[in-house]
Amino acid sequence: LTVRVSEKRLEADGIVALELTSEKGVLPAVQPGAHIDLCFPGKHTAQYSLVNGPTETDRYIIGVKLEEDGGGVSRYVHDELQKGDEVRISPPKNRFPLRRDAVKTVFIAGGIGITPILSMAKTLNHVKLDFTLHYFVRSESHIAFARDIERLGSDAQLHVGLSIEHTQNQISKILLIRETI
Repeated sequence: LTVRVSEKRLEADGIVALELTSEKGVLPAVQPGAHIDLCFPGKHTAQYSLVNGPTETDRYIIGVKLEEDGGGVSRYVHDELQKGDEVRISPPKNRFPLRRDAVKTVFIAGGIGITPILSMAKTLNHVKLDFTLHYFVRSESHIAFARDIERLGSDAQLHVGLSIEHTQNQISKILLIRETI
């Protein structure tokens, strides 16, 4: 598929968000947890999870973290790709499907790992199924897709600037609470 970069913005420290729109009609449907491949000539192909919620059907939204030791795709996206540029992508693939049969879903994400989880949380929020999202980040400047997380209200809990030990303790508490549900 060929899409156009309709928006590029700094989303968090070291992360840019891209909104990709179709040049030729409607984009293929997206399931929560899906990803696309970004393909640039002369560079490796890289996979990025879609952040789309169920009502965001007119574009694909991805977050790209700058990977210093990567194959060059993230560096190209951060430094050279511009609003209005054309990009080749694969159709959405989903190897991380959302289960919707749980009494309550508990999500745990850290850093850029929020992208597939956020699409799942948006979906459960939209259909009013019970969930909690725990998002761990180094600092406030590392919160990716902060506006989307705010829209989830009290179902989303931020854990900011915790030490490794404190993070482990928090996750243990979350998992212990989950076992009692």
